[in-house]
Amino acid sequence: MWKLIDISEAEIAAWAKEFGEKARFLIDEDLDPALAPLLADRGYNSKAVLDVGLAGHSDEDVLAFAKREDRILVTNDDGFADERRFPEHRNPGVVIVPSGRLDDPGVIEAIASMLPLVGHYRPMFTGAVVKVDRHGVLSITDREHESGARRTSRYRYTKSGSFYWDPNGEGAG
Repeated sequence: MWKLIDISEAEIAAWAKEFGEKARFLIDEDLDPALAPLLADRGYNSKAVLDVGLAGHSDEDVLAFAKREDRILVTNDDGFADERRFPEHRNPGVVIVPSGRLDDPGVIEAIASMLPLVGHYRPMFTGAVVKVDRHGVLSITDREHESGARRTSRYRYTKSGSFYWDPNGEGAG
């Protein structure tokens, strides 16, 4: 069951003060090559793996470059969610989006849904893995700030600018 996240302007301002920082992205070679320029046109510092000489390199090399450059990796490769292979302390932040070209409505929905959070609150996503489905539902695996426990939460962003939270993991896309 989805619940509206109802936060005040003051809470948003405090959150932006603490976590507000525009993301820098590294676009993996498994995605449409037009994504890096599209994000750059929207004001994001974005580079493609193909443009930085990492085409054909290992996933470890790609993620190490993203970490050195303080970039969130945007990919279609679910392998980056493997915390044994890519532990949290080596993860600069990973967003896993559906495969397809940028004229695919599901891909557009996924990218548009992750940008309001990931794109504007960079520090919150260090060490996190964000999976976005074709309906714009974000499943975010990160560290809970108060307890320190690793957790996965689901969120949905609507075109009207509202965020919803799925506290039980039961919400339909």
